Amino acid sequence: MELQGKKVLVLGLARSGVASIHVLLKHGAIVIANDSAKLSKVEKDVAALAGLPVEIILERHPIELLDQGLDLIVKNPGIPYDIPFLQAARVKGIPVVSEVELAWQVTKAPLVCITGSNGKTTTTAWVGEILRQDRENVHVAGNIGLPLSEEVDGLDENHIVVVELSSFQLNDILDFRPKVATLLNVYNTHRDWHHTAENYLEAKSHIFLNQTAEDWAILNAENEEVMSLSPRIKAHQMTFSHLHAVEEGAWLENGKIMFRIKGVTETVLPLDELGIGYAHNYQNAMAAALTAYAAGASLDAIRKGLHSFQGVEHRFQIVARINGVLYINDSKATNSQAALVALSLPAEPIVLIAGGLDRGQDFTEFAQSIKNHCKAVILLGQTKERIRQVLGELNFTNVTMVNDMEEAVEQSRKLSREGDCVLLSPACASWDMYPSFEVRGQSFMEAVTRK
Repeated sequence: MELQGKKVLVLGLARSGVASIHVLLKHGAIVIANDSAKLSKVEKDVAALAGLPVEIILERHPIELLDQGLDLIVKNPGIPYDIPFLQAARVKGIPVVSEVELAWQVTKAPLVCITGSNGKTTTTAWVGEILRQDRENVHVAGNIGLPLSEEVDGLDENHIVVVELSSFQLNDILDFRPKVATLLNVYNTHRDWHHTAENYLEAKSHIFLNQTAEDWAILNAENEEVMSLSPRIKAHQMTFSHLHAVEEGAWLENGKIMFRIKGVTETVLPLDELGIGYAHNYQNAMAAALTAYAAGASLDAIRKGLHSFQGVEHRFQIVARINGVLYINDSKATNSQAALVALSLPAEPIVLIAGGLDRGQDFTEFAQSIKNHCKAVILLGQTKERIRQVLGELNFTNVTMVNDMEEAVEQSRKLSREGDCVLLSPACASWDMYPSFEVRGQSFMEAVTRK
């Protein structure tokens, strides 16, 4: 993509928008930045652009911008793809791409990309850990916290970039082509953004869209939605399964991770030697091992990385044990499927803290799991009334409603006893109360450890 002299609109600021602007300017583009927020909401982002040749327009998306000869729109992934402004842009034939498409266009480094409804942050970080065992110049970026364009601009073929991708980022790509693409699972989430399960699956499928037979695709053999994409994928495919042996890929057998690649079967590692051995990480471990293998990791590096990895912040992260009560931060559980996994892990009686942004998801299964695993639940955020209602239908009544995290932790101290576990696993996104799940998790940890 030739950017020199092209007129580009960056739609939405925040970290990815600011990163895109810097990359575009470096490559000679004429940049307009537009965000619908008021200055008070994006003051930090605007300050980061001070002194740069960027026209900044705030508080609305003026339709007249589309008549200014735009060559390209780079969209912040959080902005819905179907707002009237973007619909009008597409009618006019203006390409709309995500920040990850821009990043791919400006780097020569091969990309190893991971997506899925759950487990992608852990798996992305785990792949980075494995690859670093026997090579340098390994970078980890994307939805994991660092904008891809900020990390990859100028990198050459001697570098490799491991990328976590969301469905929002994948929705708007043109030529984006990863060397390795891994799809962990697909559950019915993000209905508020994608509207239908079909749209969500289609967005996830874009990770394979431009791959060829020279590339690799890693698929979860036990996820029906994932495997429905298999006939459309042109890349060389490997699968992973926790239930049975696979033709080519990884599976569990007699408490061990097994590989079969090109007809050769190998024992990779006993499960009890994994750096993080919680049950839900067996699938992440197999996916990480296969992804790293496809990216060029040796079997020795895979074994070392599987053993040495200690997990990521905000995903079943042990915070403290206070007065005999274990506190666990699982703020990364931004949908009910992720929270279901967390609820099944502690051996201790659970006092759960849950709730957050209302994205229209069904809480029936989540509520049943609460009834099965929890002695009490503390609810906050937009969804607290809906979750309480579903719990009431199941005759689960030990529910406390709170207004913020400080109050939630305070109530958890009253409800828990020595030998219990206080678990923050919200089953919801954070944006009704916090800018990110990381900030929410940090708020929980600070409240727990505050004297």
